[in-house]
Amino acid sequence: MDKSTITNLINAMAGQTAANSITPSTLATILHAINENTGIGGGGSSGGGSGLPLGMNWFFGHMCQLNSTAAVECPIVPDDTDCSSVTGSLIAVTTNDSDEPLVRGVSPCLVEITGYVTLKVNESYTADRIIQIYKYDTEGERTQIAMNAVHFTGTTQIFSVPINYMCFLNPGETVHLTHFSSNGTSNISANSTLYIKATPI
Repeated sequence: MDKSTITNLINAMAGQTAANSITPSTLATILHAINENTGIGGGGSSGGGSGLPLGMNWFFGHMCQLNSTAAVECPIVPDDTDCSSVTGSLIAVTTNDSDEPLVRGVSPCLVEITGYVTLKVNESYTADRIIQIYKYDTEGERTQIAMNAVHFTGTTQIFSVPINYMCFLNPGETVHLTHFSSNGTSNISANSTLYIKATPI
C-alpha cells in the first residue's frame, strides 16, 4: 500500500462524523499499512512498489529462567511462552536457545533494548554479578559494551538490574545479553522483562 492510498484512507476516516462509523477493522487496516511502510521516501523495497522501507519491529516479553554457572559467561534470552512481537524484516529475536545471540540483524536498523533482569544468588558467596550487553560486528569483534555490576554479600539479596542499550545493527551483526560471576551461581528470574525495538535506517 503506497503513501497516497494510506493518505486517502486516513482522510476518509477523518471525514466520518456519524456515531460508531469508525470500526476497529478500519483503524487496524490503516495502522497495519503505516507499520509496514514506516519511513516513506526512503530506499527500502516494501509497500506497493513505491520504494518504501520496512516498518518498525518490536518484541516484548519475559526472560527464560536461568541458573547460571560460576565463572562462565551465561547468555540470557527471552521465553516465547509469554511474549508479544512483530519481528522478522529488521531483526530476529532468539527465544529459548542460549546458544544463539539475543538479537540478530536482518536489515540495517537502530535497535533499542530496555527492561530489567532480576537475579538472586543461590549460594552464600560474596562476589560481583555482572550483567553485560554488547554487539558483535561482522568482523567478529565485541563492541559497544554496556554493563551493570551488582555486589552481593549474602543469599537474601534480590536485585533488578536495569537494561538500557542502543546500537546500530547491520545484517549479520548480533547483540548479546549475558550474566557472569566469578564465584557462585545466580538465579535469573522468569519475571525479568525486555522490550526490544528496531527502527529502519
